[in-house]
Amino acid sequence: VQLFYACGRLGLHKEPLTQRLAQLLRPKAATLPPQHVANCLFALARLSICTDEFASLLGALQVRITRKEVDFQPQQLANILHALAAIHGEQAGPQLVPAPLPGTVVPSVVDRVLRSGSAWESHPQLLASVAVSCAQLRQRSAPLFSLVGRTVRAAGTSTLSKQGLSDLLGAFAVRAAGTSTLSKQGLSDLLGAFAVVGLFDLDVFSWALGQLNSGGLTSVPLDCLMSTLAALDYANQEGGQAGSSSMPAVTMLFPQCPEPFRLEVQSFYERLGLSMLTQSRQLQAPLLEETAMAFARAGLIDAVPPFDLLSPSSRAMLKVSALATPLREPLSRRRRYSAREVGGKDGEIDIGAHASESALSAPGDETILDRLLKELSSSSSVGSSSSSTARPWAAEGARPARLLAKYAALLPEGGAKRERLSVESAVLDPLLRCLGDILRDRASSLSFDDIAAALETLADAGVRPRAVVEALASAAEARGFPNPSGADGGASLTSVAALCYGLQSTGHGLRPGFREKLVEFVASASSGQWPLQQLRPLSRLLAALISSDRKQSRSTSVLATGSSSSPALTGLLLAILRE
Repeated sequence: VQLFYACGRLGLHKEPLTQRLAQLLRPKAATLPPQHVANCLFALARLSICTDEFASLLGALQVRITRKEVDFQPQQLANILHALAAIHGEQAGPQLVPAPLPGTVVPSVVDRVLRSGSAWESHPQLLASVAVSCAQLRQRSAPLFSLVGRTVRAAGTSTLSKQGLSDLLGAFAVRAAGTSTLSKQGLSDLLGAFAVVGLFDLDVFSWALGQLNSGGLTSVPLDCLMSTLAALDYANQEGGQAGSSSMPAVTMLFPQCPEPFRLEVQSFYERLGLSMLTQSRQLQAPLLEETAMAFARAGLIDAVPPFDLLSPSSRAMLKVSALATPLREPLSRRRRYSAREVGGKDGEIDIGAHASESALSAPGDETILDRLLKELSSSSSVGSSSSSTARPWAAEGARPARLLAKYAALLPEGGAKRERLSVESAVLDPLLRCLGDILRDRASSLSFDDIAAALETLADAGVRPRAVVEALASAAEARGFPNPSGADGGASLTSVAALCYGLQSTGHGLRPGFREKLVEFVASASSGQWPLQQLRPLSRLLAALISSDRKQSRSTSVLATGSSSSPALTGLLLAILRE
């Protein structure tokens, strides 16, 4: 048994010695003790069923598993199910020699798991592995998954270990019996198991997401985040809980679940997006589109970084593709997203690790950051054409300003004490420059309301790109002021006040020509009766005129007779006092 186990770990499936050992073990299978049964199955899972000798031994071991007199321990039950999943599961490789799985084998092992009961309380990681294996074997046992949910949540009250995170692809490694906590990848695969069998346990999902959402952006490997995304995406879709790839008509995250859980799921999506942005200089560009489809199905592609940097046409195309592309089933063979060595200890199963496909970029490959910059660069080219194809952001209004403010807020704060998620400046700086170029180049084509909204957004965020503010200010001066006495006078007042606030807060100030237009607007506006909600815009206009008069006359008596805006200021004060 030990020789055969060693050959299995080394993958010596072509060696005559390995095949001879399988022949010698075949007649002894009916009397092998539990640990030897588990070790032989592990070896066969590593070797694959490629010879008659291996197939014959597998059949004998499967019969031995069903014998009631054999007393398997939790570690052995978990390893047996893991090996069976590697040989017969949905993600198993092709078998050169047919080796059927009798219908009584897996139910027999599951029954032993349930009868073990409280023995699993000290081995939650093993029980989670059982759930993953059963999902791969399409063994849908509600009592089993109920036991798994209760046990792993009870054990999760202690801090989860961040050491030894598994890079074992397909299902997480079975740890040594003394380990009492799950790795982050183990949590992710557990969610995938629940999703695959169609047993959505709100308490389990909420607890696992709480663990995965803790810590900084680099505390959870991207491999784990991506497999969790697949589980949530699969469980979220109508019909996904039944193992179908059908899509709902409306994209929304778990609409039937309580709002706190929906917010927790959205927080995970946002965390994954920021993690991809953080690693965007190393990850291949196609991963962006692949992941964007899950965000489109969740209704978040327009709002969550880095997908909100894609052009409107790209986002629209991805939304269509998301509805037409079949869902990727959780626990399927995953790409390898992080450069870590794959390995395991004695007694662990790491089947499928050799089948990983790297998503890390090689020299010369287009990265996610390259793709984002390309999307933004195409949007910043104003050109002579006014078509939406030539200017894909033409109908987006002040959106570039909102994006500029949003991404500037992600820059690390020096000496910041409060915990916040941030992205290194080496990634954000080129994106911020591109967004600034878009806003600067498009300033002259923006409406007055969009210019005002853009300046207000930059002011609120404390972002003051000089060239951008100058371009917006010049564009505003070239535009005529809206009519304050029109049908929508309140909105006009709000826009002008936002514009003045933005110019003042960004340190630009009011030029003489613009100031004269503002005085005329205020004189007309202050003669009307404004509702209470207009007090803030009126106060902003008052502050802008006072600041302008101070700079012009260098006098503390800004309401002096010599002030050209004195009547307008007086009218504003009266309007505010009336309210």
